[in-house]
Amino acid sequence: DDPLASPLLADLKGLPPLFLQVGDAEVLLDDSREFEKKARAAGVDCKLEVWDRMIHVWHAFFPMLPEGEQAIDGLSAFLKVRWRQEATAQAI
Repeated sequence: DDPLASPLLADLKGLPPLFLQVGDAEVLLDDSREFEKKARAAGVDCKLEVWDRMIHVWHAFFPMLPEGEQAIDGLSAFLKVRWRQEATAQAI
């Protein structure tokens, strides 16, 4: 029952934009999908990517796994867009 143990139990209202990446071979795939739904229902800008044949933390294998590097590049692109949006909003 503790949201610190499971983010699915947390109140997600007011969170910043979220970017979730999960492999379809990941044990947390269903939880990730449910978390995205809950975040969107709470009004959070949330993007979920499901990667074919990827396991938990496949990103860590980027030196030898092209999908790891691609996933990190996707995160980088997401952050750049959000940071630009935030900078523009603060400048106005």
